[in-house]
Amino acid sequence: EIVSVKWTSEKCTDQKGVTVRLRVIGDGPVDVLRWMGLSNQWMPRQFDDLAVGSEIEDYSCYPKSPFKYYSRIAGSKDAWPKP
Repeated sequence: EIVSVKWTSEKCTDQKGVTVRLRVIGDGPVDVLRWMGLSNQWMPRQFDDLAVGSEIEDYSCYPKSPFKYYSRIAGSKDAWPKP
């Protein structure tokens, strides 16, 4: 679930960017993948084996770039969806 979205990021020059905070909900641990569109290609960032209740804080210094989040059961060998 999305906990918060801030249209700033302390990790980016001039704090321009976006910070997204997510909380894991469900029946068990999950892997989370973030796809971000950048320069006409999609860049992945993966967070593995997150327990229920865990929070992820992710950021991008390119706030106008599209991004998508996916989750699956932790350790699954299923392929991630394509953006």
